[in-house]
Amino acid sequence: MSNNVLVIRSASTQQLSYNLDAIKTKFMNCKLILLTHAHNFQGNKYFKEFNRISLFESREAFNKKDLPKELIKEKFQAVVILCSNLTGKGYGNILDMVSILNFEKLYFLNKLSEYIEIKDLSGNRLKDNLIKIFAIFCTFIPAFIFLFFLPLFLFVTLLNKFKE
Repeated sequence: MSNNVLVIRSASTQQLSYNLDAIKTKFMNCKLILLTHAHNFQGNKYFKEFNRISLFESREAFNKKDLPKELIKEKFQAVVILCSNLTGKGYGNILDMVSILNFEKLYFLNKLSEYIEIKDLSGNRLKDNLIKIFAIFCTFIPAFIFLFFLPLFLFVTLLNKFKE
């Protein structure tokens, strides 16, 4: 694998400044690549620690379809996702986006500069898919009961009225 490390700036530029020492310490002999939204390029171009800045051209949230193509082709020793909380919760769109990248390790870097290694992306997707399936199931069961039994109930009620 290569010694490239992708840092996804999904938190403020101030937090990137704060986390920079932790990034340089952990990946001291690596080529650092920063992924940031294009509209934030001006605020990030002064970070000389990064060998390259890759621009996410969409103004939308990070997603697979707008990920720069050159990143999809590259191999990374690690991908680091900056997160503005302690746990990394709420960054599902970014986890989904990085699932198409080729990397050895995946980390959240929280606001205290602590690394949280994500060992299994499929667990997050599995949980999300199970919740979706459960929601669909909970929607269709009442709909089925309503659509099947309401006409039956009306038919039986009308039949009883005609018998009287």
